[in-house]
Amino acid sequence: MLVFALMMLSLATQYYQVMLTWGVLGGICTGLLYIPSVAMIPLYFTSRRGLALGCATAGGSIGGVIYPIVVRRLLDTGGFGWACRTMGLIALFTLTIAAVVIKPSIQAVEKPSRKLFDMSIIKDRAFSAFVLASLCMWLGFLVPYILTPSFGLMGLDNPVSEDLSYYLLAVPNAAQALRRIIPAGIVDHKALGAEVILIFNSVVAGCLALCWIAVHNLGGFAAFLVLYGFFSGAVTTLPAFIIPYLSPSLPVIGTRMGIVYGAAGFGALIGAPIALTLDGTHGGQPNRAFLGAQLWNGLTILLASCLCIYPLHEARKRRLAFETKAGQRAVSQAEVTDSEGR
Repeated sequence: MLVFALMMLSLATQYYQVMLTWGVLGGICTGLLYIPSVAMIPLYFTSRRGLALGCATAGGSIGGVIYPIVVRRLLDTGGFGWACRTMGLIALFTLTIAAVVIKPSIQAVEKPSRKLFDMSIIKDRAFSAFVLASLCMWLGFLVPYILTPSFGLMGLDNPVSEDLSYYLLAVPNAAQALRRIIPAGIVDHKALGAEVILIFNSVVAGCLALCWIAVHNLGGFAAFLVLYGFFSGAVTTLPAFIIPYLSPSLPVIGTRMGIVYGAAGFGALIGAPIALTLDGTHGGQPNRAFLGAQLWNGLTILLASCLCIYPLHEARKRRLAFETKAGQRAVSQAEVTDSEGR
């Protein structure tokens, strides 16, 4: 269906057609693809679960590097229609591989029961706070990605070319791909917990967003994009690692993951228009044309970081309790095996 949405988008000539083909159908398809794929990772892996999640989600950042370059070149040579069709063909190839490779895990086959509705969410304050934090985080999270071409053309003292401003989109995505994998590897080696890494990266990303206000040249903007993309990468990866510890049982992990990412999607939907509206209050003022969006970007992320403190603390307690019990069971089993051997 995603390929169909892109092919139909290539035929769109009216605004409502774009909204129906990509805004509605494309949005539904990407949601149905992303959430189940991420939710299945914990069922496949145990010892390297974090790294597996990091590698899986890093694919989105790699796509964020490839697609802007491909689309920009095709817009100049083949037009909008062929740019969309090429993206559709790329998606068809990659999704076919995924459809062939992905299969139900042994754990999923042994425990087929699932819960579409989880009423325990209402009483789970930690998870409810995490959902609210995800909403606030994504209210401003995507603002730099959306405004990068415009800022390159109008926000710098010496504006860059249209091609370069568009290619700058690949910079934060490339940096984000690394940051999606690195923290996950750290979590697997138990050097730091996912909770600590997530709150640290969230605070740093929020501070960097506020530092964006002082950027007025290409070098500073490129450095901001690299750093923001790098530190914001953990924000997209680690929630999938934390949600299982905010879930009371295995059957509701997928449901709760869908709720968290649904809240994030709603925040992304309304966040960018709010940021652009705030920009309008400073229109035409030197070095302040993007001030509203920059403040919105930084303050929403910092607010989300504050809201994350309680749920991440609860997730850490539950994770440590689980690891302690798992260690005790392993020791008991080893003792039983040793006594039987004697």
